[in-house]
Amino acid sequence: FKDMPAGRMSQIREDLVKNETLAGFASQYGFDNRVSLTVPEEQKSQSKRWLKIRGDVFEAYVAAVILSSPDRGFAMVEQWLRELWLPRLSQVQPVQTVLKYKEQLAKKVMGKGVKLRYVEEQPATRLDGGMQTYYMGVYLTGWGWQNQHLGSGRGLNKAIAGDQAASRALQNCPLIDQVAAAKAAHDRQASGVKEADSNIQLTS
Repeated sequence: FKDMPAGRMSQIREDLVKNETLAGFASQYGFDNRVSLTVPEEQKSQSKRWLKIRGDVFEAYVAAVILSSPDRGFAMVEQWLRELWLPRLSQVQPVQTVLKYKEQLAKKVMGKGVKLRYVEEQPATRLDGGMQTYYMGVYLTGWGWQNQHLGSGRGLNKAIAGDQAASRALQNCPLIDQVAAAKAAHDRQASGVKEADSNIQLTS
């Protein structure tokens, strides 16, 4: 994660230590069953309160392991938590620092009166680790097509998802080649009209 922005790193750290994550670990080791014997029912019936209690219990257990062995406690806990967090960290998608495909797609197909729309195709979904995945599609209106779907993508935010949709559109052959050919034909015709007008002005 050395190339990941600091803000994204903070989000990942927050996900690793939030109550939902720690409470899940507590349940995984059966701590919640042991604690439930001493926790009043009215507190367990409050989901947020019970969630925090389980998270606190896991934190207390981690502290107890560290204190139980001044020489090796910290190293043991470090290795243990690394193994617990690894599945969540493996779900972290690389952050694309340069979103370039939208620009490439625009250069390939855009012209006067032509529109590219980026649309959220379905609601964002939340991964087990708490992060969200967004789903975007890109649609073309122009060059003889009306609201034509070109490609879809997904990512940790709408910008990344939209850029992936543009990347998929650039790979959508033969459709994208047909669109580019229509644009090129229009550009040649427009260039020919301009040249003809210029010649008329010179001879007049």
